[in-house]
Amino acid sequence: MEVKKPLNLAIEEFKIDMSKLVGEAKLPAYILEPIIKELYNECAILAQQELERARQEYATACEAQANKE
Repeated sequence: MEVKKPLNLAIEEFKIDMSKLVGEAKLPAYILEPIIKELYNECAILAQQELERARQEYATACEAQANKE
C-alpha cells in the first residue's frame, strides 16, 4: 500500500521549493511578476476545470444513486 503524503506537508514543501527556485533564478521582480502571473492564470484555469469535473462526477453519482432506488 502506498503511503500518501499529507496535503499540508506537500503544500509546505511546494512553497519552500518555489521560494528556492525564485531565489536561484536571480531575476529582478519586474521580470518574475509577469511569469508568476501567467503561472497563476494557468492554475486558475486548471482549478476551474477540476471544479467542473467534480460537479459532473457528483451529478453522475447522484443520478446513479437515484436510479438504484
